[in-house]
Amino acid sequence: MTTIKNLIAYLEQWDTSLPLNDGEFQLAMLEEMDFIVIKSREYKTLQEESRFLGALEECGVDNWNGYSDACALCKEE
Repeated sequence: MTTIKNLIAYLEQWDTSLPLNDGEFQLAMLEEMDFIVIKSREYKTLQEESRFLGALEECGVDNWNGYSDACALCKEE
């Protein structure tokens, strides 16, 4: 619960209109706001992969051999 309290304290800095109380209500508020918590290293990796995917799409990766196979593999997972 310490991590959630830290996140709530951080959110309160930016939005003082949030009615944040102790306990389960805090968690419900965060879930309703659709937040997730990930490690910064994982976030950076997701950003890099997203940038790379964008570059591939700009270069026409959808016209390359194996593109439909890759799409099918992703749908299976």
